[in-house]
Amino acid sequence: MADNINAVFFDDLNPSAAEVHTPAFYDQEARTVNAVEFNFEPHYSLNFDVPIVSSKVRYIKALIDNTIAIELNEKFALLDDADSTLILFHRKKMYELVKARLANAKRIINTGGYILDDIMTARDYTSDRQRFESIFLFNYIVQASIREYLEFQARYAAHIPQDKVVPLERFYLEELGAPIPSPAFIELAKEITATPPLPRPDSFQPDDVIADKYTVFMGEVANYNFTSLPKVAALAAQQQTRLIRHMLGEGVPYTIAMLDFLGYPQYLKSNYSMTKEAMYRHISKALDPVAQRTVKGNFLVLNSDSNEDTAKYTAWTYDEEVEKFYNALPRK
Repeated sequence: MADNINAVFFDDLNPSAAEVHTPAFYDQEARTVNAVEFNFEPHYSLNFDVPIVSSKVRYIKALIDNTIAIELNEKFALLDDADSTLILFHRKKMYELVKARLANAKRIINTGGYILDDIMTARDYTSDRQRFESIFLFNYIVQASIREYLEFQARYAAHIPQDKVVPLERFYLEELGAPIPSPAFIELAKEITATPPLPRPDSFQPDDVIADKYTVFMGEVANYNFTSLPKVAALAAQQQTRLIRHMLGEGVPYTIAMLDFLGYPQYLKSNYSMTKEAMYRHISKALDPVAQRTVKGNFLVLNSDSNEDTAKYTAWTYDEEVEKFYNALPRK
């Protein structure tokens, strides 16, 4: 779903690009797009009281809203029962995502001169409709992205060290180089209460994030959209976590057998033109790390025609076991 926002920046949803659809097309799309609701009570409201200048804007705004809602719903489903280590890992990833979106929006707004005041004071949007569409959408992404991070931060306030809390004004002053709008588009709508996490040993420092196997694995395979694998994407977020944690806890041969069952090697080859040796290096790194030769040997023995040492590398013994475990997981 992040592709919807990237498409506004770089692809077919970019409002400043040459138009390929008629107004009637956007009228129809705006009426039929299904809104994705938050599966939680938001802590923040977004009151972007700016004229929606066309049905195209109404349609793309709905796609942006759906993207944000799906990202937050999936994150919360994954993390609500998680420990601080995993929550802090995903906090960092979301902060980086939001900063990247703000940087893209800022660059486009500054280059195009898409100043929000222009749309607020205009009386006629038809004379330069495409420019007004760009003003609305790029500025809306800014507000929606900041609100998304603040919602995540509020949800897990008890897990985030105070020096890592990002206040609203920091996004404007440090990332956008601008003051907070007055009146502000984003407002606190629900009091943030921090339920203390489970006690940790005195030596535990949550911001140190001692990377467990899951954290290391997800940090590496996220570079290749591991969760978009069809067999992984078929599972709800909580079941994806269950699958991956189970897989990593069963040892390297089992993990290699499961990755092969999920189709990860072929996926890397087809989508990223990754050679086998590069794939072995990547998976070695993802496994915290495991020797590349161990990874290679366990993949090779999955081929019955291989001459690899099947006594030393035992991934082949788990073919049926990994399939049985996967098939027992509930689907979406």
